[in-house]
Amino acid sequence: MAKTREQKIMDVVATRLKTVTGDVFYRKDHAYEQGKLPCIGYEDTNPTAEDLSAQLYLRTLTIVIGVFAKGTSAVEDVRQLMAQIEKAIGMDLNWEGLAEDTIQQDAGEGISVVHKDKKIAGGKLVFEIQYTTERWNPYS
Repeated sequence: MAKTREQKIMDVVATRLKTVTGDVFYRKDHAYEQGKLPCIGYEDTNPTAEDLSAQLYLRTLTIVIGVFAKGTSAVEDVRQLMAQIEKAIGMDLNWEGLAEDTIQQDAGEGISVVHKDKKIAGGKLVFEIQYTTERWNPYS
């Protein structure tokens, strides 16, 4: 089965995040194992579509990335991972020619210490990927 433009973009997002750390999870809905920290969790929203012309939609896909680390340097590790993710995203804002632009929505929603006794910290980044498709054709 052919992949939609959205899926092709998400494949590139996953590949790029894995250059930062090997432990990358999509829409993980249960607790991260401490043995897998530091790690990155990410998810996307359903893209919005607005008429760009009579033939094209401009679609906007929002990506939310969570970063988690543990240990005495958890906060510093989270900051470092967030910086590496930002740099990895900035390497190619057109996602191998699949998108028009990438817009950072949130430069990092701060660092939060989840469990003070266990020294687990996390942070969040949000960005949007804008891409075009033919009207009524998400594969184009």
